[in-house]
Amino acid sequence: MQETNVVQHRLGDGRVMRFGIEGDLDLFSAPTVQASIVEAVADTQPDVVIVDLSKVDFIDSAGLALLLHLRKVEAIGGKLRIIVQPYSQPERVFKLSQFHKFMDVQAEE
Repeated sequence: MQETNVVQHRLGDGRVMRFGIEGDLDLFSAPTVQASIVEAVADTQPDVVIVDLSKVDFIDSAGLALLLHLRKVEAIGGKLRIIVQPYSQPERVFKLSQFHKFMDVQAEE
């Protein structure tokens, strides 16, 4: 099991919050990651929330559930953007599960 880190950045005038997640986003780490993001967003009320998964090596159904939950949080709603590393395991999971059809998922290096 790999340790998971969440690095938070406020971009521009602070209206964009970017959360860089490193490691695995799984059953073990998802609750902590979710709490970190929801708490930070509630405190700052940004216009855009970016969840950067480009350094995530593995995502499972708990990680997908976390992203679905974030989308339903009133303070986040339609502001959620997800970044994945091209050709990575998370990108393959998003394509197989059709996540990219109803969530803003972008492949970036």
